[in-house]
Amino acid sequence: MGFAPDRVRAARIETRQAYDWRDTILYALGVGVGMGESATDPEALRHVYEERLEALPAMATTLAYPSLWLADPVYGLDWRRIVNGAQALAVHRPLPVAATIASVLTVEGIVDKGLDDSGAGRGALVHAVRHLHDAASGDHLATVRQVFFCRGEGGFGGDDLAPIAARPVPGRAPDRLVTIPTRREAALIFRLSGDLNPLHIDPQVAAAAGFRRPVLHGLATFGRAAYAVGGGALTRLEARYSAPVLPGETLRCAIWDQGDERAFQVINLDSGRIALDNGWAAWRERLETRG
Repeated sequence: MGFAPDRVRAARIETRQAYDWRDTILYALGVGVGMGESATDPEALRHVYEERLEALPAMATTLAYPSLWLADPVYGLDWRRIVNGAQALAVHRPLPVAATIASVLTVEGIVDKGLDDSGAGRGALVHAVRHLHDAASGDHLATVRQVFFCRGEGGFGGDDLAPIAARPVPGRAPDRLVTIPTRREAALIFRLSGDLNPLHIDPQVAAAAGFRRPVLHGLATFGRAAYAVGGGALTRLEARYSAPVLPGETLRCAIWDQGDERAFQVINLDSGRIALDNGWAAWRERLETRG
């Protein structure tokens, strides 16, 4: 069966997840907080020590996340050819350290990249949005937008949608640089927060998708950048995925102060390629979280 864009547009996926303080710490460790030299850093300990624990805002990207939902045969897509295209997070309330989350995923539209000169598809961009609520209180905690790039599709007619993270970073030198090392086992840890795509652990699956070895989750790179840019006080973060990262590679986050916002870009120092581009963030003073 071929690609069925109308079925993708009609998708509505409800997901619930109960999590506790251990999951909150596991997410932080999965994005490198408290690892290596930061193991005793007071700021890192806020997110990995249960005595005074605070959930990282970017954890919302993994909570009640229907991993591999586009792999359902009803959509007619080859899930091995799907990669992250862009990500946007809006945090409306501080995330609880432990809660049950109710999430509803819908599709806002699909952008058709058309056909190349040979008639092959240039790709399709599936724009999905999830609204996360605390199942007990009903509080709207976060809105997560994600663009999935479906390689090889195209020519079906798409929707006119505003892109995520279209703003370029400033042309001047960054105000600061943050080096972000990743560990060889980083993907093995991060996948336990909910993204179980075998692309990130199985060498054969990675090879079939065109990678020389399993790649780091895009959400893991996003979470690492979130911590570098705004720590535990983020309210918004957007970025475009530009190139994959392999576990063990070292990243460098360039940050520009822009009034009450920050622009950022993440460069892979091993490959020389930009991993996250067109990034921008907003933040607030730390608020008390609820357990």
